[in-house]
Amino acid sequence: MSNGSNEILREIPHLSDAELHVYRYILAHARDIPSISVHTLAALTNTSTATILRLCRKYGCRTFPEFKLCLEEELACQPDADLREYGSGSHNLSYFFSRTLNDPSFDDSLNKAAELLARCSQIIFLGDGSSNIVCDYAAMYFSYQCRYASRVEDVRNYAPEFFFSSLPENTCITALSVTGENPHIIHFLQRPHSRSLKIIAITDDAESMLANIADVSISYNIPITMFHDSNLTSQVPAVYIVEELSRRTHQMLSSDR
Repeated sequence: MSNGSNEILREIPHLSDAELHVYRYILAHARDIPSISVHTLAALTNTSTATILRLCRKYGCRTFPEFKLCLEEELACQPDADLREYGSGSHNLSYFFSRTLNDPSFDDSLNKAAELLARCSQIIFLGDGSSNIVCDYAAMYFSYQCRYASRVEDVRNYAPEFFFSSLPENTCITALSVTGENPHIIHFLQRPHSRSLKIIAITDDAESMLANIADVSISYNIPITMFHDSNLTSQVPAVYIVEELSRRTHQMLSSDR
């Protein structure tokens, strides 16, 4: 940038939750942003123009058009064939460990989720794509340390009406989704048969649909990494949360014996 401020695609200043929500949207739709207005972006992100302008100023831009111009300049230096890594891997993880782990609300949500898991009789993990791989690990980890856990192997091809009818009412589904907007996971959890179950969300976006439908939501902050249309955001925060949840659940179960 000509004014020497932060690079939009590679650096993250201290952002509020609302500003971070807008920033995630901008990264996920970076090439569309230069063609939309500040009012359109506010509507798409369910935020205000004031929030967007505060975000712009944190990147050294006085107005949204100036911000879009800076973004266009950065995008012009990103060949389509290259991995568009928004922030280095080490920077992304340091952002998670420094910001999220020091947030009292994050610790509180972990405790609430662990209390829920300790009370339930059946634990099921639900995810799609790379999140589904983490679910496989989570089911194994919980089975070793707490009680038997399983996962939904293919959320896209399950028959929820048969699946849910066979579950006890005190079943807890822990759903993992980076964006919190995966349509297959949302559709699965919004089926009428799931209403008696408890839902824990592990997601990057505290304002996402998944977070809003969950009984307990554990949100973490890490920049989005995209390769063309594929979301390659690090799953390290999700793995950390799964392991910490298992540890806390185990402690609660042990104290009740």
